[in-house]
Amino acid sequence: MLRFLVWVGLVGAMLASLISFGGYWWPSFDSINHFRPFLFVGFALVAAIGLLARLRLAFALSLFLALAQGWFLIAEILPEAHFGSIAAEPAGVPLKVISFNMLDKRVDAEGLARMVERERPDVLVLIEAWPNTAHVLAKLKPFLPYRLDCFSAHFCDVAILARHPFTNTYVWDPPAGEPRENNVSLMSVTFEKDGIPVTVWGTHLDWPVPARGQTMQFEAMRKDLQDAGPNTILAGDFNSTPWSFALQRFGAAIPLRRITRAMPTWPSEKAVFRGRNTVRAFGPFMPLDHIFIGKAIRKIDVRRGPYLGSDHYPVIADLKLIN
Repeated sequence: MLRFLVWVGLVGAMLASLISFGGYWWPSFDSINHFRPFLFVGFALVAAIGLLARLRLAFALSLFLALAQGWFLIAEILPEAHFGSIAAEPAGVPLKVISFNMLDKRVDAEGLARMVERERPDVLVLIEAWPNTAHVLAKLKPFLPYRLDCFSAHFCDVAILARHPFTNTYVWDPPAGEPRENNVSLMSVTFEKDGIPVTVWGTHLDWPVPARGQTMQFEAMRKDLQDAGPNTILAGDFNSTPWSFALQRFGAAIPLRRITRAMPTWPSEKAVFRGRNTVRAFGPFMPLDHIFIGKAIRKIDVRRGPYLGSDHYPVIADLKLIN
């Protein structure tokens, strides 16, 4: 019976691997890669059982499949482990950025205000900032007096708040006749910090299923950011994990470096999913919220913020502008 279960598990692992790596060519298949850590654990478990059952071929194949999945995870974690603690803190102008999917008016408004007062960010990128969050944003004005939102655009839910006045703003506008699912929540502000101009982009992408909408949104962002300057920051909820081909392909197409790595931000441990039944989440396991930085910006620290009533956690980044 054990041998039969091993072979069934191996067949399942091979099928899942075909779908997983097929995601490189077919975006619809790429959705399984957001669960790549679970694939790795599952394949490793099949390999372990195959070893116990003395099925050498099944063990070898399962181990190979596990290592193939594990490569994407190791490549995401090791650079930080090796180089993050060695590099000395560079000289430059400090800049703090916070990105947070606030889950519209369900956010803990008082908690958000306390975090902003405590962290004193230069810029705050808020996702799911619909018009019903205006009273929440008003609480942040004493700390972040300058704001760009897209309340007037039915497809856009991003707001950017800053301590510094804007010298330029931009809100993505869909081309005439563009299908609704291709519209992307994307905006940017430019301001100066100690005489250095900084451009901050905020975005919110759709879920990866169905794949067509998110694929078109990544392409729209690529067009706007392919010539991004060295003092550029991109932050938001990408609804994509670092080990998906979609996010890797996008990151390779723009002159910015992702600094959030494999830090899970969704779901928060107190998030509740509602369908037929109410199911409480068991803590974050998906890195969906990311920050990219340009070549003239250095990362000092990136960390997950506190629970603030949303199903996402904030991402807090301490940076340095290298003039």
